[in-house]
Amino acid sequence: MPIEQPDARVIRRQLITVWLVSLVIFGFGSSLVYSGSTWLLDAFQWEVTRTLFLIALPFVGVVFALLMPLHWYRPIHRYLIAIKAPQTLKRQEWKPVLEHTVRLPGGVTFSISIGFLIVFLAVTLGVHEIAQQPLIEMAKALPAIPLVASMAGVYCYFGTEQALRPVVIWCHQQTHHRPKILQISLATKFVLLVYG
Repeated sequence: MPIEQPDARVIRRQLITVWLVSLVIFGFGSSLVYSGSTWLLDAFQWEVTRTLFLIALPFVGVVFALLMPLHWYRPIHRYLIAIKAPQTLKRQEWKPVLEHTVRLPGGVTFSISIGFLIVFLAVTLGVHEIAQQPLIEMAKALPAIPLVASMAGVYCYFGTEQALRPVVIWCHQQTHHRPKILQISLATKFVLLVYG
């Protein structure tokens, strides 16, 4: 049974939406909520904290959660455009695209996790330098780094994987046989992704 060709614009829009939602929810939401519930700061230190988050998060977030993943997505996008004109498409071009598609969620997860690490370290060190944040308050930020980075990474992994599912199905259809895929539960994937 033939499967409809994936639409490049729809998939790119879904990917950008997943990455931006992750940046907003986990970047601003979780980060500020965690900081607000653990740090004991005066009014000036809070103002510096909010200002640094508003400066660092969009800059680092755009680079690590949007531009780098979009750059890695470009070969997939070019393939999706090319399948609209099949006379220009070589039969074997789907193989590297499938490899790219399968690797992209892991790359996005790593990228956004590194981005959140940079943001948390920059904000914590900036608040310490500018507003003389006590060292004990700096230490309270350390658990937030893996917490927020792993939540954002897991969300991006599964969101990216879901958005790219039509591409994977299309590439598998080109092989005329289904490759063996290890079937593991969603809970196992989550645990391996967060703690593996």
